[in-house]
Amino acid sequence: LKGKTSSTLTIFHTGTETQFIEGDPGYQVGESYVFFLEPKADEPGTHLMIAPEGRYRIANGTLEALTHDGLAAELHGKALADFERAVAAAK
Repeated sequence: LKGKTSSTLTIFHTGTETQFIEGDPGYQVGESYVFFLEPKADEPGTHLMIAPEGRYRIANGTLEALTHDGLAAELHGKALADFERAVAAAK
């Protein structure tokens, strides 16, 4: 969805400060993220996050995996610029 314009982006996160999914911390105002999304078949225009493996915080120009399972382990610590080039090449 990068580069597309929208007046609204709603992010839903399961849980509260005391009730949450282990390894899937809440969002913080002012932080930037990379999300892996897939279209939701029954709601056009709506996307689902592959979470928490599909969520990466951007910290100091690098991807910070919020879990270290599967692909997340490979992407953790990768420079954002390198990641963006790899995604562009994959298209």
